[in-house]
Amino acid sequence: MFRRDGLKLLVCLIPIFALGTTSCGSVPVSSEEVSVASDVQQGLSWAELRASATLAPNGSLVVESDMAFRDEAALYRFWLEDRVPRTGQALTVKTNVVGGISVDETWAFPSSFALTYCVGTGFTLAQGAQLSAALDSAAAAWSRISGVAFQRIIPVGTCNSSNNNVVFDVQRVTGAAFLANSFFPAEPRSFRTLYVDDDAFTTTTGGATLTGIVTHELGHTLGFRHEHIWISCTSEPTTGARHVTAYDQDSVMLYPECRTPVGGGYSISLLDYKGAVSLYGLAPALTGTVTFF
Repeated sequence: MFRRDGLKLLVCLIPIFALGTTSCGSVPVSSEEVSVASDVQQGLSWAELRASATLAPNGSLVVESDMAFRDEAALYRFWLEDRVPRTGQALTVKTNVVGGISVDETWAFPSSFALTYCVGTGFTLAQGAQLSAALDSAAAAWSRISGVAFQRIIPVGTCNSSNNNVVFDVQRVTGAAFLANSFFPAEPRSFRTLYVDDDAFTTTTGGATLTGIVTHELGHTLGFRHEHIWISCTSEPTTGARHVTAYDQDSVMLYPECRTPVGGGYSISLLDYKGAVSLYGLAPALTGTVTFF
């Protein structure tokens, strides 16, 4: 969901840095682990977390009273994943417990290639044209690399939440507490509506665009959670979620006010694509040809 007081986003990879030697030796940082300069971050830095650790009788490092890590490298990875200040994880998928097993909430094949939708008649003519262009761009962005496909159609009957000829519908709202709001894959058809408030058509807060807002919302429809749930930026719980990729504060699913610096570019990052491909596979035309991962 896009809030009125600040939206989300991305666009820029962060340089890798190597940590110096401590009393426990140097921390092995692989090329897959991207980090930030902790001394300029808000919140708990790596140095602060490391200094707070106590040594257990078995040699493990203990932080936050009862969280034990077998060595400094394990503690550092914990900091990257869950304590890096004002950042997030790249692409987080919603999960559900089915038969006692946690499973990702995503669209199964071939449904993932038939995500049809219609646009309600409540929008003005100008809004309708602007929204159609934004939806086309957002849908193309997600399907350009990953194995999903959205299709806008004119359904038989009224375009509303009762129309089962489409997977979801898009409706206008005014004066809402959000700029846009959508759903997750497991929701029943009656709840699969993407709402767009009038202010989403004109806002530029934090660099927002209608296309960027809709791109984020389509991410939710694919099963992706907000990235900032892993940090103390909002009150959203981390239950029912799973990290899909390595660290990346540029995810399209991250609120811009939760980034450092605040703001963002409102587009899908390379790690977003990598996470989406790991769940949905490559777009058919790209099978065997994509090498940027």
